[in-house]
Amino acid sequence: MLVYMSVISGWLGAMRAKSISAAESTLTTTLTYEGKVQEGVILIGRLGDCYALWDPVRKAAVLLPVSDVQRLEIARRSTMSAPVGP
Repeated sequence: MLVYMSVISGWLGAMRAKSISAAESTLTTTLTYEGKVQEGVILIGRLGDCYALWDPVRKAAVLLPVSDVQRLEIARRSTMSAPVGP
């Protein structure tokens, strides 16, 4: 049972990593830190006291300390592009 769970969890992790690195995620993250706003990154998860983010433009993973983050927003991509107006 332990081997089965290990293999399945590894496979699911690999599939999720593949979809994230191909920017196929339906979620996008906007965060504010040190007075700067960074949009379009994908939240991978949290590792201890750091957020793990995928930057599809640079095709790189970024670790950002939780203490540096002032604001974190997660939204669906389809709602991000909807026009706002009267």
